[in-house]
Amino acid sequence: MMENGKKIWITWEHQRRSIVLSKEFGCKLYIYDKNYSNKALRYLSAILFTFIVVIRNRPEIIFCQNPSVVLAFQLSLLKTFFTYKLIVDRHSNFMFNLEDSFKKKIFTIVSDYSIRVADLTIVTNEFLKNNYIENKNGRGVVLQDKIPDMGKILKETDRSRKTVFFITSFSRDEPILEVLEAIDGLGSEYYFYFSGDYKKLNEDIPVKGVNYEFTGFIDEDKFCSVLDSSHAVMVFTKHEHTLTCGAYEGLAKGKPLILSNTKAIKDYFKSGSVYCDMNSASIKRGIVECFENYSELKMQVLELRLELEKSWNEKFNDIRTSIFQ
Repeated sequence: MMENGKKIWITWEHQRRSIVLSKEFGCKLYIYDKNYSNKALRYLSAILFTFIVVIRNRPEIIFCQNPSVVLAFQLSLLKTFFTYKLIVDRHSNFMFNLEDSFKKKIFTIVSDYSIRVADLTIVTNEFLKNNYIENKNGRGVVLQDKIPDMGKILKETDRSRKTVFFITSFSRDEPILEVLEAIDGLGSEYYFYFSGDYKKLNEDIPVKGVNYEFTGFIDEDKFCSVLDSSHAVMVFTKHEHTLTCGAYEGLAKGKPLILSNTKAIKDYFKSGSVYCDMNSASIKRGIVECFENYSELKMQVLELRLELEKSWNEKFNDIRTSIFQ
């Protein structure tokens, strides 16, 4: 299949990885990002949107983001009739951290079908490729996030205190309460910005405290402004086999990273970082350690950025060649 054939990228959420990869692969990007209070209505609307996009474009190659698994399933079904090549960018959306349930069984059936039908499924580490793609008779490749272009690396603007940008979406896999407990004992010498939709927390916690504030959703310019002003970036997940998007954003701006103590994260973000277990005592120690070794971590993270950029470009070129051959 020629590289100049018609290529599109479809996603049902606004996510930096899809924006970056669609551009790198030369795809026209279609984002469905409407919100409905009724989930069933949103799914029906998104499915119709996707069907219309496929009908109008008649592409030779479709890339899609999973999540949503429903989007990947729909495009797998349509592939039979429209005979396009289907590439699924899967991240780590496998529900492997959830207990068995009827919902998980249905998810697994739908997921396994799309893995078998897709011509290629892109994941972020070898464990997922070996255990969740190739074990399901799929074809997988590993491609982590590209370090985003977020402008020049600037000096921190807040010199009066030690500032940390906690990049979070207030999801269930993030230790929000543990972080709040950890920073409560650090005092006003430190200051923490929490990004994301804090209303998901469902806790009676003030939006602004002595040494923290919840920013809520902020646009790209404001996000970069907070990132520039901060000394370090903190991103956590309780899940193994998961790489966090916020860590790439911190890396792009040359910020020392405070990350989860998991194998997947330590293997990829192998320097310029402090690793924490997901309890308040470990998180507090990690924050203090970051600033005790700040100059060394800063130098390491800049070196790591260059190393990962080179490695990513090599992987991407190999994958692009295999898709468009």
